[in-house]
Amino acid sequence: AEEKKRAMTEAAEARRQEAEQKRAAMTDAAEAQRKATEEKKAALEEKRREAEQKKAASLAAAEAKKKEAEQKRATAASANQAEQVMKKAKPGATISLFGFGAPTQSTDEASPTPTPKPIRPSVAPRQVSAAPRGVPTISRWRQNRDGSIAGFISGSPNFKDGEAITTSPITSEGVGGAVVQTSSGSRYFLEEQSAEDAKSASGLFGLFGGGARTSAGVKATEPVTSVQKGADAAKARRKEAEAKKAAMAEAAEARRREAEERKAAAAAAAEAKKASMVEAAEARRQEAEERKAAMAEAAEARRQEAEERKA
Repeated sequence: AEEKKRAMTEAAEARRQEAEQKRAAMTDAAEAQRKATEEKKAALEEKRREAEQKKAASLAAAEAKKKEAEQKRATAASANQAEQVMKKAKPGATISLFGFGAPTQSTDEASPTPTPKPIRPSVAPRQVSAAPRGVPTISRWRQNRDGSIAGFISGSPNFKDGEAITTSPITSEGVGGAVVQTSSGSRYFLEEQSAEDAKSASGLFGLFGGGARTSAGVKATEPVTSVQKGADAAKARRKEAEAKKAAMAEAAEARRREAEERKAAAAAAAEAKKASMVEAAEARRQEAEERKAAMAEAAEARRQEAEERKA
């Protein structure tokens, strides 16, 4: 009886040790799973930070592209405005040959007047020894077929000294050393010049055509600049559209990555919770088995003791 009791006790102890080993193994497995979940969560957090940094860089690049496109569009608009000013200039206006695209300059001849017809001057102008105060001087000049004067101006508040201009038609013959007046009332002093100067001026301004009122340089450049400005504006609009499209694509990609990260984090949290619940259930099961084994051992011991007393 004593040997049987000892054998039962040893078997119970073996079962208890086995249960403890199982519980320790489950605890280790649960700890390993918890660490793996934390590492996965840390990796997802690092990916989220990288995605935010990329998103910020993309937004900054898109903003820079947008500002560049706006600057180009503003430049094209300014050039287009200058072109429109040139197109709307009155036929009788005195227009600078150079400085196209610069701030508009005009004399009082830019006031609205009907387009003058070619003038056949017959009145001799008043000759003076020098230009009166406030009257601009035109040197190396020639008179066009429509009565306008082409030459190089000085002493004018509206033009730089040495700029080439073409006036509106004057009301008299063009005579060196005389003050002439245009149909709109502007006055100019025509500098006396030699035959060689007159020939040079005729060759220089002859390419205008008799009735030209603006520079040939402006006429030749205007179609080119119009096409170029249109191309620049279209290019700026295309770049702006591309920048907007890229920014929208980057924002959509950032939102997609953020949604995936939230989904992965939720799945990791659910997996960790499930593992914790499984571990707790297994621990309760092991505890119940141990209690059951202990109760069985105690009952067996009481039975053996009763038999021994009976014997």
